[in-house]
Amino acid sequence: MRSLSSLPILLSAIMAVAASTAQAGAIRDYFQSGESTVIHEGSYVPQLTPTTHILTNSIGCPRTYGGFDFAILQANVGGISGSIAPLGISGTVTPTFNLDIAPRIYFGRERSDGLGLRLTYFHYDHTTGPSQLGVDTRLQVQSLDVEATSRIQFHDSDLLLSAGFRYGKLMHNYQVTGLGSLGFDSEGGGLTIGGRYTRGIGHTCWDLFIGGRASILLTDNEIQIPGLISIIGEESTMKVWEGQVGVGRTFDLYNRADLVTEVSFEAQNWDAAAIAGLVGNDISLFGPTFRIGLSF
Repeated sequence: MRSLSSLPILLSAIMAVAASTAQAGAIRDYFQSGESTVIHEGSYVPQLTPTTHILTNSIGCPRTYGGFDFAILQANVGGISGSIAPLGISGTVTPTFNLDIAPRIYFGRERSDGLGLRLTYFHYDHTTGPSQLGVDTRLQVQSLDVEATSRIQFHDSDLLLSAGFRYGKLMHNYQVTGLGSLGFDSEGGGLTIGGRYTRGIGHTCWDLFIGGRASILLTDNEIQIPGLISIIGEESTMKVWEGQVGVGRTFDLYNRADLVTEVSFEAQNWDAAAIAGLVGNDISLFGPTFRIGLSF
């Protein structure tokens, strides 16, 4: 009878040892596997914690994206100076441009490992009214980018790097009513590299981003006075710098589709070689840009 009366005490001791062993195993798993373990009285439930990796190229699943930028840009260009007798121009012509819409179209595809391909086309075309000397000025800027991209995500941040080929064209045209025109063209292609860093703003639904791009193009240059003269310059390099800073917000639609909206300030600088010292070719574009796009 004494042995039977001691049986409950023995069973209680065995259960206490088993519970202690379970808790010790949970603590050991926490340090060995990197998983957090929430220990309740008499039981434990493993729960995953955020990854300890600093960088990862994984974005989870392939994504296709595209959209439109409506850049409202003002141009700041150099002028022509001196005397051009065939056009009746004497002095300095410095055109003044107003804000005008310059559209940009982009389309891309990314794999689940963050690598992708992107196409971007930009076009600016604006004509000023007559200057003090009666000269109308037209400026056209075009670019087409074909790039490989790599997206890296870490700590609520997103870094998109790009590198590829750019085709660019820059055209000036100075028109004197009743006399004629003077045209300058610079056209070519070369290397372009860029990057964009995006991070969430606190606990809000908004993101802050900053981006930039640098391109160096090998170009052919030409000055034309129709019916009078054509000057073809030697091949030269044109350097292009771009920067952008702004905020954006993404809205969930349906079936993994997202609506992307952004507003930013953009600046570009196109630096082409001059021909015969007639045309100033340090051209700047700056102003606000509005983006709307889809990602799915």
